[in-house]
Amino acid sequence: MRNFLQYTIVLLMMLFIASCALFNKSPKSDKKSKEVIARSIVKAGGAEAMSKITELRYLKKVQLLANDGEKESELFEIHTYDLAADKGKIEWINNAVRSKLSYSGDSIEFTKNSQYDTTNHAYWREKRLASQKVLFMPWKLNDEGAVGQYKGLTTLDDSISVEIVEVSYPKVENNTELSWYYFDTKTGALRGYMIKNDNKYSYIQTVAEIEFKGIMLPSKRSSYRVDSLRNIQFPLAQYEYYNYR
Repeated sequence: MRNFLQYTIVLLMMLFIASCALFNKSPKSDKKSKEVIARSIVKAGGAEAMSKITELRYLKKVQLLANDGEKESELFEIHTYDLAADKGKIEWINNAVRSKLSYSGDSIEFTKNSQYDTTNHAYWREKRLASQKVLFMPWKLNDEGAVGQYKGLTTLDDSISVEIVEVSYPKVENNTELSWYYFDTKTGALRGYMIKNDNKYSYIQTVAEIEFKGIMLPSKRSSYRVDSLRNIQFPLAQYEYYNYR
């Protein structure tokens, strides 16, 4: 009887340890998704060339579109980044209001006409992170916390065959974003990506790129509201990037 109880206790302890290990196991990117992303980084200029970009400044034009594709509004943003020091700022004027979003590390400040605005802090933090994330694809897909899963092949609207990598951020607090990135099967180039956020889907298409100091950066992108199958419902915006230096 005693031996049976001892065996039962040991067995229960082993099951408990195994279940804890399974529960605490951190999700990881699969091998194929890593290979696809690595190939795309090489196509875009490589990790070494990217590491040499310590400062960057550019102009971004944002056109918001009506459902019929007509322009609703337009604004210009000036982006300035000190990547080595993790500092930067985004400045723009809209309806005669001069806005500036500046950051240093995790510290963020937002001003309107030089007056500090402490509302919507979470929104401005997301804008700060997104500004570099969308610019520095595919390098940003290797950031800590990003988990990639290879999802096979599909064809984009322009008949280009692409490989799909699904990316999530399961260990990043309050980040429920899920994205699918489309890589050209022939060249490895990132052709576009689809984002699911708040149960809405957006598709961002890379229209044109430009070389800057050995790496490829966007010069024009278009975004659309789509359904879960990437069927376009209506246009959202057009983005143009100028004067990289």
